[in-house]
Amino acid sequence: MDKTVSLQKMDVVSVFKALVVPLILLGLVVGVLYGLLVSPLSISGDQVTINGVTQTFGRQYVWNLFWGTMLRVVLLYGAWGFVISLIATLFAWLYNIFCRLSGGIKIKVKE
Repeated sequence: MDKTVSLQKMDVVSVFKALVVPLILLGLVVGVLYGLLVSPLSISGDQVTINGVTQTFGRQYVWNLFWGTMLRVVLLYGAWGFVISLIATLFAWLYNIFCRLSGGIKIKVKE
């Protein structure tokens, strides 16, 4: 049996929450993984050879690089997720305004 329903309104707060939480969690995961890529430098000692080039790093420099990189990536992904969620929330709000004028979107569903 087919049934036609109409999408009349979106809850803008739920749109925001549904997008911001996963994007911030993604930033946390990516930031930690990205920071862990730098972590072996702090464990391996002061001299690191990458592609045949030997670099001398102080442990404090590498430790700061590890935490700095991880925090920057987490903050950037979190900010990006927040901005994307705000944009989507704005579009949900605009959808609600235009639905009042047009009557919403008709969707046919099966029960």
